[in-house]
Amino acid sequence: MVLFRQTVLVSLISLIWLLGACATKQHAPVSQSDVSVTEATVTAVDHSQRRVTLKEKDGSESTVDVGDAVKNFDQVQVGDVLRITQTQTVAWQLRKSGEAAPGASVQESATVAKPGEKPGMQHGRTVNVTATITAIDKAKETVTLRGPEGTLQTVKVADPNNLKKVAVGDLVDISYTESIAVAIVPVKKK
Repeated sequence: MVLFRQTVLVSLISLIWLLGACATKQHAPVSQSDVSVTEATVTAVDHSQRRVTLKEKDGSESTVDVGDAVKNFDQVQVGDVLRITQTQTVAWQLRKSGEAAPGASVQESATVAKPGEKPGMQHGRTVNVTATITAIDKAKETVTLRGPEGTLQTVKVADPNNLKKVAVGDLVDISYTESIAVAIVPVKKK
């Protein structure tokens, strides 16, 4: 878990500062989301082996092993359309020293289809990290952040003007949420 948190912290902080982490108001939270939707048509199903072959719009095909977590797999048929929706949201907020404490937490959630429903699932994970600004280098346009477990990460800021808005000891709250939803969608009849 420690390695996971360290890796997530480095990735999140790098992403945040590359995006230009400081809001125009020091305490105003800022967020950015990205949603992608992919659809593929089922071209083959092996129910006994729990495998499905999917064809994407560009013509590429791939065969996927379907785990036991996917309920009602026996309902999947050739011609079904599978829609995969992926959402990633990053939110961050600058806090002055003493307003918060460094820390990290991870929450996960999952739902699956009920008996009799078309197969589908949703899985989500939220990682919350509070890191401390330990150094600011205006000449190099970087800040150094210490994660909750002591790891230091120096990152270049996207907007050097943001360096005027922060001080050593300030904290950055970062929340990264990712979710994926997979569902069989009705096929439009011609």
